[in-house]
Amino acid sequence: MFKKYLSTLLALSLFINILFAYYFYSIKKINKQIEYSVVNDSFTKDVEKDQDRVIEFTGEDNPIFLQGTLKKENIPDELELGDYWYWIYFEEPYLLMNNASGLPLYIDKIQVLRPNSKDFYDLEKYIDKKVEIHGYQTWGYSESSVFQAIAIREL
Repeated sequence: MFKKYLSTLLALSLFINILFAYYFYSIKKINKQIEYSVVNDSFTKDVEKDQDRVIEFTGEDNPIFLQGTLKKENIPDELELGDYWYWIYFEEPYLLMNNASGLPLYIDKIQVLRPNSKDFYDLEKYIDKKVEIHGYQTWGYSESSVFQAIAIREL
């Protein structure tokens, strides 16, 4: 009698587990469909529009183009890093994926390091002008995110 009771209990338990598994699988499938629908219907236009406004990867193997206004600013004396540095200010923010905070951040400017070919690309002649800079994100002073320029042109 006990074996029959145990067998029935085991079969009932197995049946309930199968029902729960099917229920959770169905919810997961529906959730994915809803996510896909929300992402593809309401956000696609914004993502496509801003797709090139993302600084996603670091390193010279991942060059991108940035557009904005190049500025030359004095370095605060307490940093003891020299006299001045260059910044590119954006008209619309860029999404910086890799940074010291570990979270994606929208930025309205980023420090620009001079190109290695300083004689050919002199940043001084682009100060206060709208420019397009080809280069890549790298790391700067105190784990700051900076942009290593490779080439620059006036827009």
